[in-house]
Amino acid sequence: MISRVTKHFFTVALFICTLLLVKQTKAAQTVNIAPSFYHSQVCVNGSMIVPLLITEGFDDTNLFFIEISNATGSFSNPTQIGIGYGNGIGGVTVTCTLPANITPGTGYRIRVRSKYPAYTSVPNPDNIRVSAYPSITVVQPDPVCMGSTISMSASTTAPNPSISWALPNGTTVPAGAAYTKLNSTYADSGTYYVTVTSYKCSSLDSARAIVLPQPVFTGWDTDSSVCEGEPFNIQAKCNVCSFPAHLIKYEWAYPPTGTSFNSFINLFSTTANNQGWYRVKITVGTGSKSCSAVDSFFGTIKRLPNKPTVTNNSPVCVDDILVLTANSTTAGATYAWEGPNGFTNTQKNISRPNITKNEEGEYTVYALMNGC
Repeated sequence: MISRVTKHFFTVALFICTLLLVKQTKAAQTVNIAPSFYHSQVCVNGSMIVPLLITEGFDDTNLFFIEISNATGSFSNPTQIGIGYGNGIGGVTVTCTLPANITPGTGYRIRVRSKYPAYTSVPNPDNIRVSAYPSITVVQPDPVCMGSTISMSASTTAPNPSISWALPNGTTVPAGAAYTKLNSTYADSGTYYVTVTSYKCSSLDSARAIVLPQPVFTGWDTDSSVCEGEPFNIQAKCNVCSFPAHLIKYEWAYPPTGTSFNSFINLFSTTANNQGWYRVKITVGTGSKSCSAVDSFFGTIKRLPNKPTVTNNSPVCVDDILVLTANSTTAGATYAWEGPNGFTNTQKNISRPNITKNEEGEYTVYALMNGC
């Protein structure tokens, strides 16, 4: 016969065992990568957001370590890419960053490991592609003349690339590896940015296009004609003549055998041999990628009449007739006389009757031809 005291002891012991069993069941904390994790592609040194699925609260001092495998999915030597903090109540989302030296590959996976208590999840079921930023090789365009075609290209060794171009006016075009612009204008000059994207990883480079304006002559800064012995200056007017000196080149050829690389011709004392065509070539740019235009101006050098000879009947008495005679061997020459007291006359031969003492002095005559 069992006493009542002993029976009570068995009842208490059974209750204690039941409590211990219940407590052990509730202590099974688990954490995994949430099914909402969506990153299947990420770049070297790129970031991704990793949500965690936590089934039970962890210690307040707990840490959640996000680890990534190698390119084949092995966690034999995982790399930590992010840390979450806390007990997990209310959910945890971890921002992760891949290292810059990670090897690109297609078989990466991630998992989460907790510290308090220690727990390691199974890897996420989907592979993650880690891609390097694509390299870009840009072929810089040659300078072109206005109206010509701008051609530039970019290439990459990255797999499955897409290439787009951002034009100087801000427009973006998915032009592929090559971009061309027909009938270019001066406004097409500038920087063209090319973006190469491979599996969501993008790299940026640029090309510089120079559209050279075609020189156009707009006139001449010169006298239409000058007399022998006078200076003759000539300078072309054009749409590019105000450009800095290092961007524009002048090539002159003028009579009889003169050449110059200045922007103007300046003859200090002309001769009859300087009459003829003054030809100038204006070039913008250098080498085969330059724009040029040529124009000419006929410079007229008016010949001087031959020096006249003078005869006179001096000396004469007061009230006599003073006779002055001029002659030049240049046919068609006219004459201009100057003398004392403001005397002028345009006749070839002059007779001055009733000459006075006040009209005594030096008389000068000029032979004239076409204003010279």
